[in-house]
Amino acid sequence: MKTNIYIAYGSNLHPVRLAKRCPSAAVVGTGLLKGWKLAFRKRSRDGSAKCDAVRTGNLKHSICVAVYEIPSIEKSDLDRAEGLGIGYHSEEILLEVSETKMRGFLYVAAQTALDEELLPYNWYKAMVLLGARFHSFPKTYVAELNTTLAISDSNVNRSKKNWQIVREMEATNQNQFF
Repeated sequence: MKTNIYIAYGSNLHPVRLAKRCPSAAVVGTGLLKGWKLAFRKRSRDGSAKCDAVRTGNLKHSICVAVYEIPSIEKSDLDRAEGLGIGYHSEEILLEVSETKMRGFLYVAAQTALDEELLPYNWYKAMVLLGARFHSFPKTYVAELNTTLAISDSNVNRSKKNWQIVREMEATNQNQFF
């Protein structure tokens, strides 16, 4: 079976969230994108901000990422969920994971989809934080994510659905340590 290496940095960091989009996704490991910075500035279809990977070239900047192997047959589902061609484009990069170099893809926001004034919904921020904690990212990285301002989602159905996913993620995080 043909597979792709997917580099996740936003809500898809957590395997519970990613499994909703790619049921067969398997964690390969974690990595660090040096010369990149994480920003919550990608305008989403729901009117909030989502994560964006910003290439700065400054080696003081870095993004902690989770690396997944996904079956090629499921990639189109992930592309659709991420808005490939609508707000994100795919970029292929070389990344080191557990001392092994591998080529993978990540989604980067299109210039036309950027809005520095938007904030993420609080459930989205919770998903990103839970993913970072699941992968045991450095405490300083998690603390910086936690400083991101977030707003409540006024769409009750969407909010309820996503908070349910957050609860599933929390349960997984609690169980992984026992």
